[in-house]
Amino acid sequence: MLTRIADDLSRGRTYPALQRLATLTALDPTDREARALRAEVNRGIGNVVEAGRWGFLTEQVSLDEVAAFERAYPSAAKRVQALRLAPYRNPEGVGPLARQRLADLWTYAEHQGLPAAGTPPPEHPPDPDRWWHVLPILVVLAVVLGLMGIGLVTVLSAIF
Repeated sequence: MLTRIADDLSRGRTYPALQRLATLTALDPTDREARALRAEVNRGIGNVVEAGRWGFLTEQVSLDEVAAFERAYPSAAKRVQALRLAPYRNPEGVGPLARQRLADLWTYAEHQGLPAAGTPPPEHPPDPDRWWHVLPILVVLAVVLGLMGIGLVTVLSAIF
C-alpha cells in the first residue's frame, strides 16, 4: 500500500494518499512510518492540527504543530483518544522527545481521571432505577406490534 501512497503523492493526489494512510493507521495504530508520512502529508497541505496529531510520536513534529493539536483537543483524554494509542503506553521505536511528550500526556490524562493505560474500565453496578430509560422504546415497540396485528387481521379478513 505504501507504493500506492507514494504514487498518489507523486501525482499530487493528497486526498487518496491521506485515505490510504488513514486505513493504515486504523489497522495498526503503532505503525510509526504511516504516522510520520500522514503527518508529512498534512504538513504539506497546511493542516497543522493533523500534522501535530500524527507527528506527535515523531521527532520531526514542530512545537507549533503540537500546540495546534493540543488546542484542537484541549482535554488530555481526547488527545489520547485522537492519537488512537489507548492500549499502547510505550510504543516501540519512539524517539526521546516523542517518548517524553507521550509520557507527559499520559500523566496529564491520568491526573484528569483517565484510567492508566492498559487498565480495564471500572465496573459499574446496574442502576435499579434505570429501567425507565427503556420505557419509550417499549411504548414504540407496543405501538408497532399493535399496528402489525391490526394489519394482519385486516389482511386475513380480506382473504377469508
